[in-house]
Amino acid sequence: MHSLSVYSLQALTLFISLSLSSPLSAFSKRQDLDPAVCADPGASLDGRCFSQLDITNYLNNPTTGWIKTTPICEDRTRCCGDGEAWSTCFLRLASGGAANQDCTVISADHCDQSAFELDPNLHPSIAPQVRYVVATIHGIHQFYYQYTLSIETAFSIVSARIDVIDGITALVYPNNQDPTKGAPFRQNLQKLTSQMTDVVGRALQGLMTDAEIFARFADSGRYSGTKPAIDGETIIQGLVTTLKTFTVSIALKATNWYEVALEKTTKEQYDAREVSPTDPIYFSPSTLRQYKLAQTGGAEPATMLRDLPKYTDLTILFDDAFNCTAEGGQGGGGPMINFNFDGTLRLDCASQLPATIPCGAPCPVDYSDDACPFIQVEGC
Repeated sequence: MHSLSVYSLQALTLFISLSLSSPLSAFSKRQDLDPAVCADPGASLDGRCFSQLDITNYLNNPTTGWIKTTPICEDRTRCCGDGEAWSTCFLRLASGGAANQDCTVISADHCDQSAFELDPNLHPSIAPQVRYVVATIHGIHQFYYQYTLSIETAFSIVSARIDVIDGITALVYPNNQDPTKGAPFRQNLQKLTSQMTDVVGRALQGLMTDAEIFARFADSGRYSGTKPAIDGETIIQGLVTTLKTFTVSIALKATNWYEVALEKTTKEQYDAREVSPTDPIYFSPSTLRQYKLAQTGGAEPATMLRDLPKYTDLTILFDDAFNCTAEGGQGGGGPMINFNFDGTLRLDCASQLPATIPCGAPCPVDYSDDACPFIQVEGC
């Protein structure tokens, strides 16, 4: 029996939730598909074949699955090495021992689909399944490899834009134009980028060392066809938004700014309100929630609220801080990055702006613990 590497519970939970919530799984299985297409080694790859060929059962059947029946040995000729990642072993055996690829790490050199050739002597009864498992291993690796490149590109875009970091530095330090004041913000931006890259790498490793999670994650077939599973430009745009939101929010947090979450309202009621030029309220069109911006020490919020849109999206800045706090991440305690199944980013805690509620206000979210996650600040 091939032993599987142990991975963190948090990562496994994330992968399972991604797989089970896949909006593509049911769609893929509903489509009419000629089984001969999946069995034809010369046909173009079709993601629907992952389900048609029952790859999950082929890999993980508790009695006959590849994981269960592939032995462990030292020479690794027709078996897996002790502690070897299942994906590394599978690629080697699928090539007849010729391949020496490691797709557990993000690398263009170590997991090259164009350099891989299937063993021509594979038994016809399993050749289609082997072909699609190999294609999916490479497809998932390419997905995370492209994500890493997108993170690097987004960081270069944000860090190169002087108007973002220097601009927000001048905004939060209006009486001190020392350019070194922005150094901590740049350092935190670099740290977040490294953390994001690390998350992507650990996500890939988790899939490539656990065949069960791999099969659930890939069940939709989106990683098994010829169409790229990731839109690089869309991902870069999302990452740029994430990094800009993070940079602005940590600058505000460092200078004692915080948001005050008010009650929800309608757009019509918001537009009809009495406007206070010195105590402005921001209305989120996404959540219909109103927010005030405040600073410990009583600085004037009107100028800050007027100028912030030059550097960030206020809806994301305020709503993400609220959502992060609602999930128990008060003051930046939540995870910075998670993936939706379609490859887009969840920005729940991209904003590290502390979120509070007015003194005496009811908790804006349901909670089961002893205390509401929102601190009452204003007026207390």
